[in-house]
Amino acid sequence: MFTENLKMKKIGLLILIVLLVCSCSNQQEIRNELDLTLKKKFSNVRDIEWEFENDIWEADFKQNNIKYSTVFDKQGNWIETEHEINSIDLPQGIQDSIKTKYQEYRIKEVEYIESLSGIFYEIELKQGHKEIEVTYDELGNFIKKENDDNNDD
Repeated sequence: MFTENLKMKKIGLLILIVLLVCSCSNQQEIRNELDLTLKKKFSNVRDIEWEFENDIWEADFKQNNIKYSTVFDKQGNWIETEHEINSIDLPQGIQDSIKTKYQEYRIKEVEYIESLSGIFYEIELKQGHKEIEVTYDELGNFIKKENDDNNDD
């Protein structure tokens, strides 16, 4: 009886190891494909760092000395890419809207986002210790506002 239980445990452990090896092998294959996709989409890519978490692949990399982040689903389908831009590179309509709606804030950071839904700008604004993030689409339409400190104003 004891040897039978030991055999079952060994078989169970062996099955688990095989499943883990297959899973890791499959992830490596997807990652290799993602590397190729990334290099096709971005010609001058370097310093690629991959992370797989919650069924999402995320790559941080540099192109022309600009830091990018891109996201793929677990099958390797592209979801979005973002990188930081200077606030003066925001479309004039967005700059004007921020000056009007948030004149007491200063722009801390601007992210340019390409996604399946379109192009967006996420602007992090700061006033003292309070930070908010506003999002506009590529046409300058206001999309949303989020409070980083969970305080509504």
